[in-house]
Amino acid sequence: MAQHARQLRLSSDRRQPVDAITTDDILAIVGPVWNSKNETASRLRGRIETVLEVAKTRGWRNGENPARWRGHLAILLPACSRVARLEHYAAMQWQRVAWAPPTEIRIFKSG
Repeated sequence: MAQHARQLRLSSDRRQPVDAITTDDILAIVGPVWNSKNETASRLRGRIETVLEVAKTRGWRNGENPARWRGHLAILLPACSRVARLEHYAAMQWQRVAWAPPTEIRIFKSG
């Protein structure tokens, strides 16, 4: 939880009470990088969601979580699969793989 809160603080240069955070604030944080660094933005959104859920559980916030994906931000932002297409690289031929001498290979045996 502490790591999530620290990363949230680093991702936003404005400070406001946890009960004042809105959907527009979440979109202002993750929106600019959603299309270019989708995996990072998605993880950040998830961390913010966790922080806000903890705040709600502790009684520091009421109402819906503005960082919630399902049924909320999923309507406003494109899905990860639509933004970042995975590009797989061709496999390297086994003949081109560097050979490691046996002294570099460590095999741990029990007993």
